Amino acid sequence: MSMTRSEWATERPGDAPEGRDDAGASRVADVGDGVDADVVVISSSPLCLVEAVARARQGARVIVLDARDRLGGAWDVTTLAGYEDVESCAHLLTSHPKCFDFLSREIGLDLAPLDPAPVSYSWGLPWKPRASRYETFGWKIEETLSRLLVRGLPRSIGQWNRAMIRPLGRAVMIAVDHLRGRRPQHLYPKGGTAEMIRRLGALIGAEPRIEVRLETRADACRVDEARGIVTVETDRGPIRARHAVITNQTWLREIETPRERLGPTGTREACHQLLLHVEDPTPIRCSYVEFNGHPLIRRFSDVTAFTRDHDPAVRTGKILAVTTTRAIEDEADDRVVLDEIIAMKLVDPGARITHRRAFAHGMLAVDRGLVVALQRRYAGFFTQLWTADFAECVAAQADRWTAMLKAPAALAGERPRLAVAGRIEPAVERRAAA
Repeated sequence: MSMTRSEWATERPGDAPEGRDDAGASRVADVGDGVDADVVVISSSPLCLVEAVARARQGARVIVLDARDRLGGAWDVTTLAGYEDVESCAHLLTSHPKCFDFLSREIGLDLAPLDPAPVSYSWGLPWKPRASRYETFGWKIEETLSRLLVRGLPRSIGQWNRAMIRPLGRAVMIAVDHLRGRRPQHLYPKGGTAEMIRRLGALIGAEPRIEVRLETRADACRVDEARGIVTVETDRGPIRARHAVITNQTWLREIETPRERLGPTGTREACHQLLLHVEDPTPIRCSYVEFNGHPLIRRFSDVTAFTRDHDPAVRTGKILAVTTTRAIEDEADDRVVLDEIIAMKLVDPGARITHRRAFAHGMLAVDRGLVVALQRRYAGFFTQLWTADFAECVAAQADRWTAMLKAPAALAGERPRLAVAGRIEPAVERRAAA
């Protein structure tokens, strides 16, 4: 479950929490040398929360920012048809054993195999779309051919790399793994996204050196190379730090340095989502399905098993999370989506929609030139976490994070703080996992 304001902090009438003046304005204690924190983390996505905890274990003062009113970033949950903790997106952790090991050992997540295993369908090929086991040689070849036939030939070196060279290289690696007897394994946290955010929220709450500021939107960064300070401009005032952590989904209007102005960090796009509650008493027939080259559906997942209070003995319906290529505006579009899923034999032909919710997540088409500039010229001021593949990023950072998390615990006499809408409030005990 994403952690909202009421679950993070409470305040007795008449109290003025530490770090807030009588007028309610936020004021962070200066940690020295004219900075408010050692590190500012722009986002409360799972990757950023792990980074924040790791930095705090190393003794850094960390401020975590998020424009929303809860932790989790795009890894969100919602309510539908009377159910809580409904996963809003069709998430998948690709087969990275190092990621699975880290999440289990360091975060304390209980992981289980996805059942049934993830599959993929590809359109635009000479043959009828068929189910291919996810992360197998045949799946990767069909996916690559589908992209080529549906979208046409790539028009730049970068497009060739992303659309052909990297996928085919991945197919070769999959074939080699198969010859060595290694099979792809897809695990997912029991309790889904809600449990992941709950565990990470507990780690954040246990670190007195971390301050979380929700409903605080970052807009730009100013780099002072002479003083070694990066200033994050937010809608609630500037925050000065020695270092900033961003992701490839962090939108900033500009990054200004004495030498140049960079930005914006990318182009904003919408990732359209559709949640459907359908009456279908049959067993779950899929966990995650990729639709390559389909004109309307990108991916689909039956998230019923990850929904709070799900009881298969009494369940009369399913909750389906669908990512689409455009906004789904009416019931006619809903029916098109459901008919396609029925055609794939993923739900019963007699299934009918009882509840729906359509919305969009903000996505960023990153400016790769800016990424290179930050890596080459300003690595001392910025850490970038590449979130295009969650499992791949965790696997890449696992060794570094593990070493940092093994550092001595933070000072026990301090209390963590949380800010909502610019107000800093003392954190209280988080609600225990169900």
